[in-house]
Amino acid sequence: MQLLFVFDGHKLSAKSPEHGRRDLSRRRAQMELEQHSEQLRELESRCARGDYDGSDGDFQTEIATARRMQCDAAQRAVKVTQQMCERVMLALSQIDGVNVMRAPYEARWQHPPNPPP
Repeated sequence: MQLLFVFDGHKLSAKSPEHGRRDLSRRRAQMELEQHSEQLRELESRCARGDYDGSDGDFQTEIATARRMQCDAAQRAVKVTQQMCERVMLALSQIDGVNVMRAPYEARWQHPPNPPP
């Protein structure tokens, strides 16, 4: 069995508006991440100072919610760079049974045809 990983190539200029929307969405997510991180630091600081006795379930829920929102914003704020792709491609290409290639533009998964009966 051979594995094939296909990575995106160049950006399609026809998708410039979509790329702009994605960049804006990432910037918004980055701002949300900063807000949630600050909120979490404040909550954890209150906990460290002893402003909370350990039995307050609402406080625990508030911390868990802040962590979840921070994680969600971090995932939406990620921008995969060309350098990241290059490093992953290099690492994968060094594994036996793994083939790596770059599509001319955007890579799309194609469902293989059903084998003949």
